[in-house]
Amino acid sequence: MKISIYIILMVGLVSQYQVAFSQWVCTTPDTSANMIYNLELSKMSIFQPRSFDDVTLRVYYHVIRDSEGGGLYFSEAHVQESFNILQNDFNDYGIYFAWDCEINYIDNNWFRVSNPNLQTYKDSLFNQASNADGIDIFLLRTSTFGGGGYANGVGSESQFFVYGTLSSQTLGLTSVVSHEMGHVLYLWHTHRGCETGNWEFTENYHLDTVNCEVAGDFLCDTPADPLIWGNVNSSCEWNGQPHAGCEPFEPIGNYNPDPTNIMSYTRPNCMISFSDQQVQRMHNSIETLAFLQQCVVNEPFVYENYNCISSPEFSAISCLELIDDLENLLLNYIPTGFELIFGNEKDPNSPTFSEVDPIIAGSGTYYGFFYNPSTDFYGPPSDPLIFIECCGFDDIILTESVVSNDCPELLIDLDSYYNGTPPVGAILIWSTSSDPESDPFPIIDPLLSHEHNTTYYAFYYNEEADCYSDPSTGIEITIQSCCNVTDNVYISGNVNYEVPMSIGGNIVVQDQGTLTITSFLEIGGEKGIIVEDGGKLIIEGPNAVLTVCSPGSNHWDGIVIESGGELQTRGGKILNVKNGIYAENTWTFQTTPFPIIDIQGIEIKGKSFPYSRGITLWGVPAQSLSGIVVDEGFTYGLYLLGGGDIQVITDSEFKNLSFAGVYSAYNNFMISNCSFHNTVQGIYSLENFMGTINDNIFSDLRTGISSWNSQNLIVQSNQMYLNSTPESRGIFLLNSPGTNIAGNGPIEADRYGILAINSPGTEIMENDIQIEDLSSQGPNSIASAIFLVNSSESVVKDNSIKIEKAISGIESNNSNGVHIAGNAIYNSDYQNFGYRAINVVGSMNTTIDFNALRGPFGYGSGIFLQNSAGNTLDCNQAEYFLDGLHINHNSQYQQILGNTLFNGVDLTIRSEIGLQPFHGNLFKGGVARAFGLNTDQIRDSRFFVNSDYDYHIPVNVNSGSTQQWFFDDTDELDYFECPDGTNIPEEWTPFSQDSFDLCQYYQHLKTLDTIKPNKFFLGVFDLWYLSEIRQDFSLPGCILSDPDFQNLCGLQELVDVIIDLEQYGQHELATDSLISYQHQWLETTDSIQRTQLDSL
Repeated sequence: MKISIYIILMVGLVSQYQVAFSQWVCTTPDTSANMIYNLELSKMSIFQPRSFDDVTLRVYYHVIRDSEGGGLYFSEAHVQESFNILQNDFNDYGIYFAWDCEINYIDNNWFRVSNPNLQTYKDSLFNQASNADGIDIFLLRTSTFGGGGYANGVGSESQFFVYGTLSSQTLGLTSVVSHEMGHVLYLWHTHRGCETGNWEFTENYHLDTVNCEVAGDFLCDTPADPLIWGNVNSSCEWNGQPHAGCEPFEPIGNYNPDPTNIMSYTRPNCMISFSDQQVQRMHNSIETLAFLQQCVVNEPFVYENYNCISSPEFSAISCLELIDDLENLLLNYIPTGFELIFGNEKDPNSPTFSEVDPIIAGSGTYYGFFYNPSTDFYGPPSDPLIFIECCGFDDIILTESVVSNDCPELLIDLDSYYNGTPPVGAILIWSTSSDPESDPFPIIDPLLSHEHNTTYYAFYYNEEADCYSDPSTGIEITIQSCCNVTDNVYISGNVNYEVPMSIGGNIVVQDQGTLTITSFLEIGGEKGIIVEDGGKLIIEGPNAVLTVCSPGSNHWDGIVIESGGELQTRGGKILNVKNGIYAENTWTFQTTPFPIIDIQGIEIKGKSFPYSRGITLWGVPAQSLSGIVVDEGFTYGLYLLGGGDIQVITDSEFKNLSFAGVYSAYNNFMISNCSFHNTVQGIYSLENFMGTINDNIFSDLRTGISSWNSQNLIVQSNQMYLNSTPESRGIFLLNSPGTNIAGNGPIEADRYGILAINSPGTEIMENDIQIEDLSSQGPNSIASAIFLVNSSESVVKDNSIKIEKAISGIESNNSNGVHIAGNAIYNSDYQNFGYRAINVVGSMNTTIDFNALRGPFGYGSGIFLQNSAGNTLDCNQAEYFLDGLHINHNSQYQQILGNTLFNGVDLTIRSEIGLQPFHGNLFKGGVARAFGLNTDQIRDSRFFVNSDYDYHIPVNVNSGSTQQWFFDDTDELDYFECPDGTNIPEEWTPFSQDSFDLCQYYQHLKTLDTIKPNKFFLGVFDLWYLSEIRQDFSLPGCILSDPDFQNLCGLQELVDVIIDLEQYGQHELATDSLISYQHQWLETTDSIQRTQLDSL
């Protein structure tokens, strides 16, 4: 039978005790497989003390790793340390351990992630290895279940397990391993009485019987222990408190336990000793128990044979000046009982071997050893250590003291004037200061360029020791511009400008010539680079910077690529230039071949000349341009004129320009993933045949995109942040038919989000627009989110519009056949009576449907029509306006269907709008107004409605009798229903057994009592009728106890009559007719008609 005892880390109990530290517990059974020997061993240990020979026990180590043989696990050094702890805790008591320095690895993730406290875990683990001739020790470094350990029985099995951590301390590297070994050697917990109830009496407990040999841990020199778990402080002192989970047998003041005993529940660092009788019991157990006898090594213990001492491992070579403690260089740990020493040779048995202190001895080669002074034992030597003096520098000798640059180069390499070799561990550095202690002390790149005149000093520097040599003598460096001493340069072969250059004239790249610029280049004022037919210019890398001589007062003319010339850029900068890059193939002469332009990265800055351009491509065929940055000093960033095919511009940036980022005329183009900032126009399209503008960002511009006389423009997925610029416009179209503007957002502008003039067939869909109009003074505004002028057959659909300040959300002016659908227009709080969410002026055949409009709480109009006849308005929602729907003058014959209106005035008309037969509009605000119309015009503008449907008829109408304008025909049950159901009045569905719904429905009926009492009566009649004919339906108390319900005279009798008629076989049509007559009689106000019904 295996009995397991184990340690568990308890979490969350610290605050309950006065001593705050993490706790562990080792729950031990109150019996043992060898219990037959228990009392005999106790008596021998207590009453027959004797001396014992030293004994050596064999141990085996098993380390748990993950399934791949990795993870956080016990290294060989850790196992050695754990083994040394056992030796240290037991050797003084004549018990030694032998280990063959081999480790058995158990590579199984299951043991790393499963709960070690489960019996299945313990059984599985101990089945991994069971050596009859030794004690098996299993080690697991980390566990998500805390930390602890357990032995596989007390005095019955030769296996134990230690795992996890306690307060970041790895328990396998503490005396917890000795605690578990004590259990294997048949020692019990000192507090065993707490675990079993078989308490050991204290000496203060006055009884004639002494029970220490038969109770507690069965020993008499271990004081009675009330379980000190969690109540020992960092000084290893018990605080006099019992553990909350164990009530001691005697008053707590009687106890004086030993918090340093290894078998107690003390802190791991307080486990120091065994008592004399515990030592006697362990030796007696080893002699008595068969399983321990099998573990005894029958040969004298030799310390060196049973300690796996490795050689010291050190960090890299160090300067002696930096070494305060040689142990700081050690990478592995010093074994218990050993110390670190250094010797002049690797063999400590050599007659010339001697111990040395390298710090005192100075430079030289030494070896490190782990040495045990008690046994005079040396471990193996380390690799040789070479210690040096790092800061003993010789003088630095330079070959020159005065140096100037050789034109046209603007470069001097300081290192070329030093011919020596820096000392070991040191480097050569340069500075403009001769004193390393100065602040600042600049370290200079030895490659010097550009104009300057400075003296430099060389030093040796050892980074590890952080020390400098004395400075060299100074070397005076002069680098002067070559612009005044150089002229035109003609390149006909392959030339690389890899170092800074200074050329005062033009650079002409001729036929078969290639110039590659990868470094700094300055060019004379009003000069440039000209690439002729057959020539090629390459600008490459971040260090390729092209500028002008004396840039503060000068400029250069830029790069000209003639027909047949070629330009390739891969990074670099062009600065202080009049026109950055100019390539031309004019239409007039049609010269061939065309210039070849391959720009994939370039930054260009100008000098603010009128009509200047960062890049000009004139008549150049389609190119793919990317990575362009044009920043300040130009009128145009990229100027494209002619060329045909499609010019592709991607991933570029245009900012701080006086007119346009990209100007394209007579072209096809595609512009994507670019940014435009602080220019008048972002993109200007003139007379282009096709263009695509997508995924760009526009900010702080007057106009994001302008299109003049261009066709088939596609503008999609752009972002525009223009609201901080007065009178700004997101997109402006003039004479640009067939433009598609979709999915852009946000478009934040001051004056217009989208303005289209003379641009029929424009599609504006799914854009997100916000208009602020901060530039208008006072309460009035002329701004609009979307403004169409003379742009017939356009579509404005599914846009989201937020109005901060504007005169309209969407305006269609003199634009026939426009479709305005599915737009959401929200006015945050712009209180202007002239505001119109949708404004249609002088436009016919406009369809306005499915728009959601929200007003500024009593101001403006949702939909406003003026001088606009023959339009269709259906399924729109307008809320919180002064006027929901306003049909102004000269706007005849409108179709108004399925609109939901909830406003100060839902409907205002000043024109004859035509008959509206059962169009299903909801007048939730309840007010309709007609102005300036005679009776005939009112009748010709009549709405036919069925008032049985909520909100189909306004309750407040100003034009004579309501019946003249809104004709109530309750026989007509059909009405226009919007496909999305927005104009279907909310209906209660009370006929379930949910009393809450029924009560809510009844309250809804009561709101009709004063307006339409007959309708209230009929609703309650239906409820009562249903409750009488269905067993599963009953009226709740909220209805039955209501006074209004109880005062309905004759209701119950009427219901009973109907039920009786149906019960006695009357034809159902008779009942239906009776109910129909009843409804007619209750609803009619005509006395003659009532008399006729009475006669039936």
